[in-house]
Amino acid sequence: MPLTETPGRQYGGLSAADRAAQRRRRLLEAALGIMAEDGWRQITVERLCGEARLNKRYFYESFTDLDSVAATVVEDLADQLIREAVRPFVEQRDLPIDELVRRGLSRLIRYLISDPRRARVLWGGLASTPAINRYRAVAMSALTRSVVQFGLDRPDSGQPDPIFEITAAMLLGGTGETVLQWLDGTIDVSEQQLVEELSAHWLRAGQTHAARLRAQRAD
Repeated sequence: MPLTETPGRQYGGLSAADRAAQRRRRLLEAALGIMAEDGWRQITVERLCGEARLNKRYFYESFTDLDSVAATVVEDLADQLIREAVRPFVEQRDLPIDELVRRGLSRLIRYLISDPRRARVLWGGLASTPAINRYRAVAMSALTRSVVQFGLDRPDSGQPDPIFEITAAMLLGGTGETVLQWLDGTIDVSEQQLVEELSAHWLRAGQTHAARLRAQRAD
């Protein structure tokens, strides 16, 4: 039996390319579940394909190895989070900064808690492989750069500096850890309270950074 289907031939109204894309999504969905359950160290191609209910031969039409699957899962989550929570607000300069932060965090938290696996893969203490740790580090760097750009797109934000990047990384990491604790029931507040409290911390950190910049410029 060939490893790929006849190009252009349709089954059930789907082209070969559509079916390959569908199988790829099933593999990624299965990988997300296994990674969130902290089971990636014991993963095999056979198990992943079993979870996705696919023949093993279909794995290699989309991925070269298991590390490439994990990398794709982490990258996709980070890209989706940027699209959901950061980019929609970058151009809304007419909103007060407190409302902008509140809306952005509300979207970020809603994205994470609507599927808790997302937070657990991006921020959870998974006993993952060194390769996954590298992919997560890259993803977190991309998220941090997006948060920095979000702040720098404000008219009064000034030029980028390392302290701002450190602040953004701390806020993002702390937010992810807080969401994980909320999902696990350690933090007993409503979703709205969670958004409000985190927004207050983000705003205080931003105000502290702005004050520091103003002091530097005055010197």
